[in-house]
Amino acid sequence: MSSIAATIPIRKELIPSAQDIRLEAAAASAESIAALEKGIRSRDEVLAIVAHDLRNPLTIIKSSAALLQTGADEKQQELLSMILDACGQMQLLVNDLLDVARIESGGFTVERTRVEAADVMEEMRRMFESAAAAKGLRFEVEAFDSVPPLYADRNRLIQILSNLISNALRVTDSGTVRLIVEGDRDKARFSVADTGPGIPAAELPHLFDRFWQVRSSRRGGAGLGLAIVKGFVEAHQGTIEVTSEVGTGSLFSFVIPAYAAAVA
Repeated sequence: MSSIAATIPIRKELIPSAQDIRLEAAAASAESIAALEKGIRSRDEVLAIVAHDLRNPLTIIKSSAALLQTGADEKQQELLSMILDACGQMQLLVNDLLDVARIESGGFTVERTRVEAADVMEEMRRMFESAAAAKGLRFEVEAFDSVPPLYADRNRLIQILSNLISNALRVTDSGTVRLIVEGDRDKARFSVADTGPGIPAAELPHLFDRFWQVRSSRRGGAGLGLAIVKGFVEAHQGTIEVTSEVGTGSLFSFVIPAYAAAVA
């Protein structure tokens, strides 16, 4: 058998070269990437359409439940309150999906004006001090005197900080959540630090990806919050970073421009 096989001529042109194999592999890889990107775009378009179309029926359900509360007995009041709470949670998810869609499409913009950092910090204190105390946590707010007026969309800045602080309070069982702002003439740096469980190093590169959830996390939700935070910060021409150590806690920091530097 082997002697017969040895006499059969082999045409070299039928044997693919290493370069041919590499080119075919590259082409297949490019096709796979293109198909994946197309699938992601289709998914995002569907999510944006669904989120947009959900707003009207949600509004109807919410307003109808609120009307029914008038004259309802105790049991009905309890059920209607559950409906209203669920509507509120769904509305937050719808808003998150719409924000992500706008960020990804490049259609998201911020309305920036002069904002006083001290006012924002005081609002954060009022919003979260009671929630922290209810969990037995300390919520500390510190603003350095050197912090300049900011060039920011105040509502989006509140949303960024609220998201980061809410996450910190949710994962922290004991200790402290701290909000700090410091800066100079050109920029301000906000930091949210917690004494929670920390985030494994392998998870950190994916933390701001859409729909990403840290394994063993108690954050809940759809995994959109930090992706939206990053999009909002970058819309302010800012940057965001995170450092964390398992068993010690996490620190989220972002930088946005000062008013004087931005309008100079």
